[in-house]
Amino acid sequence: PKNGTPIPLDKPLIVVKTAPKPGNPYQIQAITGATISSKAVISVINNTAGKVAAQIIKKADTDGK
Repeated sequence: PKNGTPIPLDKPLIVVKTAPKPGNPYQIQAITGATISSKAVISVINNTAGKVAAQIIKKADTDGK
């Protein structure tokens, strides 16, 4: 979000061509003329976020035992 507040990784980010809806931090507005690039970046973020979240959970489970 614009205010820098972290958001949970439980939902994927999505690219929109118009301004994101208020209250939906998972919508990312594409840069005009760079929609394909914007989608590629969001895809990388979504894929990486899931992997990182899984590693954090695994590490927390290991440390908690």
